[in-house]
Amino acid sequence: MEYYEQEGLSGSRLGLLARSPAHYREAVDNPKEPTEAMQFGSLVHSLLLEPGSSNYLVLPEGMRRDKRNKDYAALLATGRPLVRHQDMAAAEEMVDAVRLDQASSLVMADSEFEAPFFWVEDEVQCKGKLDIYNAEAYYIADYKTCIDASPEKFRYKVLDMGYLLQLAHYQAAVKQSTGRDAYPGAMVIAQEKESPYVVQVYSINQALIDEAHEHRRRLLALYKECSASGVWHGYSKEVIEL
Repeated sequence: MEYYEQEGLSGSRLGLLARSPAHYREAVDNPKEPTEAMQFGSLVHSLLLEPGSSNYLVLPEGMRRDKRNKDYAALLATGRPLVRHQDMAAAEEMVDAVRLDQASSLVMADSEFEAPFFWVEDEVQCKGKLDIYNAEAYYIADYKTCIDASPEKFRYKVLDMGYLLQLAHYQAAVKQSTGRDAYPGAMVIAQEKESPYVVQVYSINQALIDEAHEHRRRLLALYKECSASGVWHGYSKEVIEL
């Protein structure tokens, strides 16, 4: 069975739950179509971490996404994900930039890519798909595309986008599944989506992830509570003073 078909609370869904149970439930019941930015990120991710298994079909240069066009309709009927010629060219340049980056090459060397984990924790079925996992050195790494990978800007992305919670979830995956720690040793390979596709590798302070571990444990308890009651509430029923 495919990873995405397996039941389990994933790192991304955990981030939605952190916003509110109502947002989590909405995403599960009514999943949204991915945006163009999300589709492009998935494309690069696939080319970098799943080389040889990419199922993308490149549209001829200049072809528009118009179902009235018989040639486009025929490609659409294949069921394979379609990508514009210019997007594939940009994605391939990004992948080359990562592979030529010395720090990224060291992080990715002798590592397993897209490693799936499934486990039960605190009576909650969990799952996680680790971008990069080195079982010998016991570290994990995540690959993220962004607009600005500079230290000044990316630190806010780490905090605002729930990356710490995801890394805590991935560390828990390794610990629960193998009995081995995957910390300290969490890293993020950040890459800008515009030329020259600058790459920067960040080591994440374990003290920050430890705080996310505490938050994660509270979220697992909240998930159990909402699952048992069937009530997936919003932020708070109380008046909150700002």
